[in-house]
Amino acid sequence: MKTKLILAVLLAFSLNLKAQVARLGIMGGVSTEAVKITQVPNGVTNLIKGSGIVGGELGVFAKIKIILPVYLKPEALLHYANGTVLVQYADGNNTDVTFSYLKAEVPVIVGLQILGPVSIEGGPVYNYNIIASKNFNGQKVTVQPDGWGYRAGAGVQLGNVILFDMFLQGQGNSATSTKAAFKVPYSIVADLGIIF
Repeated sequence: MKTKLILAVLLAFSLNLKAQVARLGIMGGVSTEAVKITQVPNGVTNLIKGSGIVGGELGVFAKIKIILPVYLKPEALLHYANGTVLVQYADGNNTDVTFSYLKAEVPVIVGLQILGPVSIEGGPVYNYNIIASKNFNGQKVTVQPDGWGYRAGAGVQLGNVILFDMFLQGQGNSATSTKAAFKVPYSIVADLGIIF
């Protein structure tokens, strides 16, 4: 009985997916953001922080109509950022250094069309830091690679081809015994997408 019920639910879900309209696309954008590295093992530094970090991202997305006016927009992106951060060393000295990082992002965005082509969007984002380690004062600081964040903002779809999104994003993770905590307290991102 349970097996038949599960099969019936799976069949209904499958038919519903076929009935949905899913479109694929590519997107890219620019960002300005802040970064913060804390809880550095071995006491090399107390804090590394910076704002006005400039970034860019590129990737793919799918826009899936669920029930009008709601849609789902999963994305897979590579994000690179570079800028100057202030390093506060344990001995009380401070210095400015150039810092950059590369991460993979997987946002799962839920959108709600509110007025014509305008939508509000938001959802969780999984982040994986591919490159975010650096030598500070001769010792390497390695950050915790993965963590969760969020995106919240608005989007505009022009016709059936162009998407423009602007949103606020945050990211954070916890330190371990060997890796520092890496946070992006805020990131303001503007993306342009092309739908195929």
